[in-house]
Amino acid sequence: MFSKFKNNLLGYIFLFAFAVIIMKSRLIIFFVFLMFLYLLTDIFTNDIHKKYPSLSVKFLFYLFYLLLISAFFILSFKVIPKFISDFPKYFNLIEYEIAKSVKLISDAYDIGFEYNDFKQSLFSDEVQSIKQFVVLFKGISVGISYFIFAIVLNFLLFIEKNKISEMFNLKKGSIMAYLFNFLNEKVGIFYLFFKKIMGGQVIISCINTIITLGIVMILNLPHKITLVCLVFVCGLFPIIGNLISNTILSVTALISQGVVPCIICLIFLIGIHKLEYFLNSRIVGRIAKLPMSVTLLALLISEVMFGIWGILVAIPLFLFIKNEFEELSSST
Repeated sequence: MFSKFKNNLLGYIFLFAFAVIIMKSRLIIFFVFLMFLYLLTDIFTNDIHKKYPSLSVKFLFYLFYLLLISAFFILSFKVIPKFISDFPKYFNLIEYEIAKSVKLISDAYDIGFEYNDFKQSLFSDEVQSIKQFVVLFKGISVGISYFIFAIVLNFLLFIEKNKISEMFNLKKGSIMAYLFNFLNEKVGIFYLFFKKIMGGQVIISCINTIITLGIVMILNLPHKITLVCLVFVCGLFPIIGNLISNTILSVTALISQGVVPCIICLIFLIGIHKLEYFLNSRIVGRIAKLPMSVTLLALLISEVMFGIWGILVAIPLFLFIKNEFEELSSST
């Protein structure tokens, strides 16, 4: 029984050790960046080449990297600095609106509100917010470093794919060749699941972002770039991303424009949630074919193991493990 598992025991041990290294070293962010870049490169080169054979893979590859580097510089010098500068302004806006609302309630109902104590409390919270801002800035800096490294490594993986394979297969039948081919096969299977699931999730996030952009412009909400970026990034996270982004949108509408715009955003939250549920069932559900309870459990376990970024790989990882056990059971 399990002859296939026994024959590949060393490979599975190596694969498990590889996963543990990623988990313990917290390289999941870099791994996600690399998988996304590889996915985009694959779509832009191989998929487009299949539809338009006259366009060579090499031409499409270099064109993609030209566009990627241009987009990276725009993000680095335009979007990210705007996002970082908006963060303390957003906090100050919330602080001001809370203080104003509490003061109005105190005056209306003669509560005896001590504004100085409240201000002191806000100051201590502001100190905490500054600390959180420093952590955010540090996280963004680390993320940019990982992203740059992922760009370079992804470039090398595409142009040196054959050289890498030849190097590890110099001696046929060796443990080195076996481990390389085993890992290459399993990562390839995982990537196929990742491509199918995240390709659908990106489509869902883009639809959500376009609709949100319209709402933000109509209601004239502040910090438009920050809000739209948050909506797109959160939209990449299955199920919970939409709730997080639209909650932020509703709070922003409440503190900046009032109750009516907030209600509009809440209605939008319900509507977009239903739309995402429909799109998930049509796009992702058709691929994954997982019950919602199993999906939520996979998201929870992956988040505990790999952190918030683990949510992005939760469903592909579950489908990969499921596929491996199904393949093993067929050999019993």
